[in-house]
Amino acid sequence: MTYRRGRTTIYQLKDGFVKTHQCELDRMEVFRMGRCKDLPNGTQRWVDDESNDRFERLTQMTTPSL
Repeated sequence: MTYRRGRTTIYQLKDGFVKTHQCELDRMEVFRMGRCKDLPNGTQRWVDDESNDRFERLTQMTTPSL
C-alpha cells in the first residue's frame, strides 16, 4: 500500500522535490511532507497527534546531545 497525500503519492512528492531542489530528502522529511501541512500563516498542522509525537521523538533521537 502506498502512502498518499491528497492525490500525490509520497514518491511523487519526493521526486518533485529532488527535481526542484537538486538534493535528496531524508526519511524524516518525507514523513513530515506526508503528515504535515504548512499553513499560510507560517504554522504547521499535523494530520493527527500521533504523527506529531513520532516526528518529535525521531528528531530528539537524531539530535546529538551535549
